[in-house]
Amino acid sequence: MTCKRSSELVALAETLGAPVLDGWHADYVNFPRQHPLYAGVATEPVNEVVKEADFVLLAEAVAPWHPPSAMTGVAVGALGEDPLHSNLPFWGYRADHIVAGDVRGALKSLRALLKPRKPWRAQRSVRPALSQRRNANHCCAGSRRS
Repeated sequence: MTCKRSSELVALAETLGAPVLDGWHADYVNFPRQHPLYAGVATEPVNEVVKEADFVLLAEAVAPWHPPSAMTGVAVGALGEDPLHSNLPFWGYRADHIVAGDVRGALKSLRALLKPRKPWRAQRSVRPALSQRRNANHCCAGSRRS
């Protein structure tokens, strides 16, 4: 995603109070990692944040979790210029709602339709773990520079 697309993703997450994960195989910087709603990377097995969600929005996500069949019981929306990745021989991720087109415009339009919500209930359990990991990373990054 470009910075403009990312800014719309940040604004949508803030409106919803929803945590955001990078796909398990993220090739791009999608969401500011220092943002309080950043919940890390969707690693194997499927991240608890995703499992507990009532809706998962894939914004230009190529590989959001692994294996593709691991996600059940949660509605999934795919948003992107080619949200089902027709250029790949096999994508395999389920999408219940599909929006093909301009990502930035779609995120902005979606946000305009929503009312601001309080932060997601599980953020309280996500934030302390993220803070500890970030502090450890900052400590390690600082020691490498010395």
